[in-house]
Amino acid sequence: MPRTADIKVRGFIPLPRELPTIYDIKLNSVSVKTKIWSAEFTRAICPEIGFFKIILDNNNKEFTDYFSDEQDAELFIDYVDGTTRRFYGKIDTLKYKYENDKGFILELAGNHISGELLNITVTESYSGTKTISTILSELNTEYLSGYTINYTATDITTKPTINWNNKPFWECVYDLTNLVNADCYVNDNKVINFFDKNSIENNNEPI
Repeated sequence: MPRTADIKVRGFIPLPRELPTIYDIKLNSVSVKTKIWSAEFTRAICPEIGFFKIILDNNNKEFTDYFSDEQDAELFIDYVDGTTRRFYGKIDTLKYKYENDKGFILELAGNHISGELLNITVTESYSGTKTISTILSELNTEYLSGYTINYTATDITTKPTINWNNKPFWECVYDLTNLVNADCYVNDNKVINFFDKNSIENNNEPI
């Protein structure tokens, strides 16, 4: 006798937008859109960080020694004029190569701006007298510059006992998310968003 499924999930079929996608990619504020062979940008939530890789046409050597590490990499994309920033990162590596099908190229790669939180180490001890939102606020004040905290998690009472000794800042944040079943990410404006797990629904940009 045939069996029916016990779990039913409502189906969803996304309809592609009819508007054209307009984009731009800037390195150190210089548009390289017309020189791109390929580009990849990835965003992530804690404890991961986003990354990017861009391959530029460098056959006329216009980009040789033009860019350097720690300079900005930005992706702009929308359906109007390509001025909405969707990714902000820093260049980590530059590789000059020759490929048979492309000629001379420049490959640039790096991390989302949140990657710098892995390079900042924390040494702190908390003995159960402060809430997680207070701890986050104090860590931001003590260790970061230019960041703000957007804490919307509904747990506002947990007061952990926790010790960190030269631990990367982003890993400390991950420890806190695990204590209250939360997620966290950094947006392109250096806002650290700390929110209840599964509380944000993406209903207009299917993967």
